[in-house]
Amino acid sequence: MASVIPDDELLQAEQIDKIKGNRSLSREVKRSLISEVKKSFTGHKNSSMRTIFSIANTMVGSAIVVFGLQFQKSGIFSSLITMVLMCVITTKTCALEIRHFRLDESDFPDILNRILGKKWNTIFALSSFILLFLVGAIYFTLSMNMLYPSIKFIIESCSSTVLPGLGERVFNGFSYQYTGMIGSVIFFFLYNLKELRIILKFSVLGIMAVAIFVIYSIVMAFKNIENISNLHYFDTDPKNYVVLLGIYSLSFMIHNVIVPIMKNNKEYKNNNRDLALGYGLTAGTYGFIGTFGAIAVAGLTADGQNTFFDVFEASWITCTIRLFLFVQLSTVLPIIWFVARSQLFSVIYPETIAPAYVFQGVNIIFLLFSLMVQMFNVDPSVMISITGAVGGFMLMYVIPIKLHMDCIARALARGSGKENLIDNNTNGCNIKSNF
Repeated sequence: MASVIPDDELLQAEQIDKIKGNRSLSREVKRSLISEVKKSFTGHKNSSMRTIFSIANTMVGSAIVVFGLQFQKSGIFSSLITMVLMCVITTKTCALEIRHFRLDESDFPDILNRILGKKWNTIFALSSFILLFLVGAIYFTLSMNMLYPSIKFIIESCSSTVLPGLGERVFNGFSYQYTGMIGSVIFFFLYNLKELRIILKFSVLGIMAVAIFVIYSIVMAFKNIENISNLHYFDTDPKNYVVLLGIYSLSFMIHNVIVPIMKNNKEYKNNNRDLALGYGLTAGTYGFIGTFGAIAVAGLTADGQNTFFDVFEASWITCTIRLFLFVQLSTVLPIIWFVARSQLFSVIYPETIAPAYVFQGVNIIFLLFSLMVQMFNVDPSVMISITGAVGGFMLMYVIPIKLHMDCIARALARGSGKENLIDNNTNGCNIKSNF
């Protein structure tokens, strides 16, 4: 998951927060203004091609740094087959969401309120918050995982100083742990930014970072071609599949932001097709990175390696690529936390902004949790897997399927003459689909 929300949707959320924070406005006026803001961001804007790339760009993110190791550990063919199955399943459940949205609805919560009611909208908001809370901790850990080895390499290259390794727990001098503490202070200020448009300008770095990483993976694969006989093709250990399925769950997670993307597609009739193509492009990217990454690390893996870079000796090239990825992760993280915090406050403070002490308290809790995960050097693969499997369960499976089954039940009830259970003006469902 690279970018958790489209740019327009983020700007919309900022405007809504400003309206909620205006104490001179009555509750009715706030509701009216918020409704107008949502309408102003609704329109046919993007071509199918741009929509497809937006879907892929939203999904492709931090997991790419662990794919090479996981493909080699779980078997390259096993990983590809599992990936295709997960891609098909998540595409189908995601299609259930966009099947039922109406043109006057701005986001998935509007659909839930109309069809399932406020209770399920609250479940969605809290599930999304928990997921993004954990994703934010992953991004913080990975950003420090990219930054510290770069600092270590630069210092050791320019002096005789030797710094502790990434896996060492040291507190009596500069170390990976102290890098996390310093990073926490910096991110605390980023989390308090009222305007995130400056950060959005750096979003192009995400595409550049992924492109540079892909090129590096290909180069290292060709350099290690002599060890291709050590390539692992199939695996029978269930534990490796569990980790892999969790990673794919998070890697194909777009369910909580798909409606804002698809509502701006010029041709709504192509939504299902474009969604499938977006998922296909994402799966192709993952398969490409994972395959070349596995070839690059074949015969070189050892215990204690958490990311693709840990396999290779530090150099100015790896240092540069790590710094690119650090900047990319650091620009996405404040956006992730902004959306997560907004999801939480939409439940606790639906028509006003949170008090300052609550706002800062939530920020501090998130910072401390992220720092704890980073300082204990939790394996990113395990963290990604747990987050995808547990955090994404409600968002990817339970809520979309519940939504669709409820619509089917209502359609059957209407067919049996129980029209009082169906109101097409407020609870109408689209059962027919071209997907």
